[in-house]
Amino acid sequence: AWRVNASLSANDGEQEVFRGMFSSLEPLEAYWLQADLDVTTSVVPVGKTASSPVQWDNLTMWRNQGEVVTDKRGQPFVFPRFAYKNGNIIWMHLKIDPAKVQPYLPPPLKVAGEVGVLWHTRWEPADPSNAWGTKSAFADALPLEYNEVWITMPVSLGGQKFMYPLLMMLDDDIAMLMGQDSIGCPKKLANFTYTFDPKPGPNSQVFLDISRHGRQVLQVKGRITEERKQTSVFGITDHQNSGTDTLWLISHQFPWAPEVDRPRFLPTMSAERVYDQREMTDIELTLGTSPPEPLADWFGGPPLAAGYLKMDQDWTASLRAPISMLYSPIDADGFTAWWKRSYAMMYM
Repeated sequence: AWRVNASLSANDGEQEVFRGMFSSLEPLEAYWLQADLDVTTSVVPVGKTASSPVQWDNLTMWRNQGEVVTDKRGQPFVFPRFAYKNGNIIWMHLKIDPAKVQPYLPPPLKVAGEVGVLWHTRWEPADPSNAWGTKSAFADALPLEYNEVWITMPVSLGGQKFMYPLLMMLDDDIAMLMGQDSIGCPKKLANFTYTFDPKPGPNSQVFLDISRHGRQVLQVKGRITEERKQTSVFGITDHQNSGTDTLWLISHQFPWAPEVDRPRFLPTMSAERVYDQREMTDIELTLGTSPPEPLADWFGGPPLAAGYLKMDQDWTASLRAPISMLYSPIDADGFTAWWKRSYAMMYM
């Protein structure tokens, strides 16, 4: 270790309030250190206080604001006002390998089908803090613009079928944090290239490439057909039965006390406003093989169906799932083992 001279500076701001955390930014001591590190953790009980030292609104602001918003906007007088607007979406139905998918499902979920859904969108914009226009009915509150890929699997819970988001990846940290905090979205950041030539719509060439930390996760090449299609899409816009509802697992925290502190399931359903829908052909699909994103293990064979959607979307709690499923905890037995198996997929 070497002692060094150092100076600190920090801006006054609402999101990163470093200056307010310290009485002075003059370092008492500073070192350059090279070492191996071994960490031992333990649970430290925290006593209850009469009130929180920091207001919840401030905590939310520090985590979820400070974003550079987009100048793209949804239509101001279209009701109901959806939070996710002008999404250019490509989707594929793929045959799954149940034996390879099952280990990644939290107990007691079971694989309940042979077809999974892989779909990708770029929202222009997304306004996740303004669901159904509850915060602002005529304007976007926090308009973000980002890419997002969903990988959802058919599962069963208590004898009822759902679609379960096994993995989601996107390129905006604020949207990632809001999704994780609010509903348990299994989101990770990634690098995206998503293009349409000449523009989204008929006879357009599509290219999608997703990577994370130098690992290729997914690549898609295809062509959008000229003929429009009106049939609803299983796993996205098809809501004929409860098996198309989406099941979330809220909180993926480390299982310190599995009997007490467990993630909980939340059944939801979506609604869409579709502007355009077409098939996609001439598809070239490359799936990643790395342990954190083992798509090539989960899926096998060419796409069973594929297409393009232009749509708005928003979400609400499922009206078809039994009330007993609302915030029902996962099984304590197997919780720790599942968390360890899924660690790389969720965090690496």
